[in-house]
Formats: sequence, structure tokens, C-alpha cells
Amino acid sequence: MKTCPYCGKEHPDDAAVCAVDRTPLDAGTSENNTPASSQAGDTGMTVRTICIVSIIVAVPLAAFTFPFVCGFLDLNDGFLFLLFPILLLGPPVAGIMVVVLMRNVSWLPRIMAGLMTCAVLFGSLFVNPPWAISRTLGFAENFRLTKHPARIQRWAIGVLDRYEKGTLATTTNAEYWAVGREKLYDDEIPAFIENLWPKEPSIGIATLASSGPASNPIGTNSMDFTALSAASLHRTHCVAFSWYLTGILIGRADFRPTWQPWYIHEVMPGIYVFHGYK
Repeated sequence: MKTCPYCGKEHPDDAAVCAVDRTPLDAGTSENNTPASSQAGDTGMTVRTICIVSIIVAVPLAAFTFPFVCGFLDLNDGFLFLLFPILLLGPPVAGIMVVVLMRNVSWLPRIMAGLMTCAVLFGSLFVNPPWAISRTLGFAENFRLTKHPARIQRWAIGVLDRYEKGTLATTTNAEYWAVGREKLYDDEIPAFIENLWPKEPSIGIATLASSGPASNPIGTNSMDFTALSAASLHRTHCVAFSWYLTGILIGRADFRPTWQPWYIHEVMPGIYVFHGYK
């Protein structure tokens, strides 16, 4: 009897190729050469195991890498739609490949393993979206390396000082997705900030509570701080840069936002990059 070095199936001595996978059968591989057959079978199993692990790892790796690149290259959030084929098709394709590669195992365990792979990948991609974390980290790294965050923070602190003294004019005509509900007028934005990003952000003063940005801002230009209630004192002012789902919160060095969107990342003390809302 000859044994296929790939799948391990036994064949008559006169067989030249494996009837299952068409692998050539070595004339010297027979029952009388058990160690060689065993070694070939182990090699085939190792290769299949590596392939299965690679496929399972490739899906979340792609879901993490692509948004990071989008964030680092300052690409807008529309490019994230290109991620949906990976998110929707990656888990079932990985499950099918697991079923195909698990040879020498009965069909029921193979199908169960494929379904489990699909379910775990779906859960890892959607329950706590790695692409939201990845997009934020890429954007934060670009901001830290290329936008001179310390200079922007100095400007933002000056804006907050004027706002809290009641000498800064703002408008509530902000975009519906902007975190900074009290938008700065264009003449308040210096040129070095206007030219930092291909798509200009909405820049305004944000009043943050633990539940998120206040939809009805309390303007300190028209109210003394001593008149604020205890609940209002828990709100934190900062300068917010907003691009639909992505943004930057900039305050003083001791600024600590209590708001928790999909993901928020500290670039340096007082500066945070976020993605998504809750």
C-alpha cells in the first residue's frame, strides 16, 4: 500500500497519483516505510495549520491596517466604506477556508470549526470595532508628527482664556456633527491652522459632559462662572476640531475629557483624538 504524503490516504501499490488531491505517490512510500509516511503526513498537517492560522489572522489584520493608513494619510472618513467588503466578506470566507483545509476530520467538526471562526471574527470586528481604534491611532500619529500640536495647544489655550473672560465672539451655527457647538468665526482661525488639513475642520468651543458634547451650550460670554450650577461645573470646556466622525479635543495640560466615544486617544497632555460617538 502507498500513502499520500499530503492527505494521508492509502492507495494500492500500482497507483501513481492520489485520487483525492492528485499528489504523486512515491514508489518508496508504503506500509514498509512507515516513518517516511508519518513524516510526510505531519508536514502536510503543519502546512494546513499554518494556512488556517494565517487566514484567521489576515482578516482582523486587514481590518486594522487599512483604517490606520487612512488616518495617517489624512484621508477622509468616506474611504472607510472600502473597508466594508473586508468586514462583511472576510469572516465567512475565512470560515469556508477553515472547513476546506481541515482534512482528515469528519464533516461535522469541520463545519462547527468554520462557523465558530466566522462568529468570532464577526464579533471581533463589530462588537468593539478595531477599525475605529486603528483610524484614531493613525490620525493621532499623523497629528503628532506633522501638525505641531504644542503650537496649536498654545493657540487653543489663548482662545479658551478669551472665551472664559467673555471677550470671544462665537456662533451657534455649527454643523450638526460638530462637537464644538459654539463655532469660532473664520477670522478667529489663524492661517497656520487653516492650511494644516486638506479638508478644513469645524472649530469651536465644546462643553463636554460624561454623556457627550452638550447640545445646548452654556456660553460663558453671557454667564459668570460663579453662577454655574454644581452639575455645570462637571462640564469641561475645550477647543474641538471636528470632521464628521473624527476630531481633536484641545484644552489645557490638565484637561481630561470624561466623554467616551467609540475610541479616544491621548496625543499629549490636554490633547485627545477621537472617533465616533456614543
